[in-house]
Amino acid sequence: MTSRSDDGADEAAVLVADMRAAVEDATRQLDALAAEVEARRTAVDDLEALADALLDLCDVVVVVVDARRRVAGLSRAAGDRLEGAAIGRPLTSVVPPALVALVDDLLDEQADATGADAAGADPVGDGAKVLRLPGGGAVLVLRGP
Repeated sequence: MTSRSDDGADEAAVLVADMRAAVEDATRQLDALAAEVEARRTAVDDLEALADALLDLCDVVVVVVDARRRVAGLSRAAGDRLEGAAIGRPLTSVVPPALVALVDDLLDEQADATGADAAGADPVGDGAKVLRLPGGGAVLVLRGP
């Protein structure tokens, strides 16, 4: 016959083994998630590098704005033609108020029933166009001199 302490020791050993298996499984899951995060970071870095390269090649004034209305990217032409244009600057310090209003209007409105994500206007003769970005920002494109 087994003693009560032997039964308790067996139950404790089983419980410890179960807990160890659960911790090992959680560790494997965390390792897989960490690898996925790293892969996504690499993909984001690659996309940002591609966007930077395309903006550098672009001979059109393009200003990428984040959801806080700050410059998140700009084409070489924008840097050359817009006084004070720099990453991190508020859009209001880079373009005229009419263009800021155009961006604000697009970002403030909800997507309409047609799902259109672009607005076009010519408030100051620049042939401005604003495109909504999925993350809440926008791309301001100025055509013309």
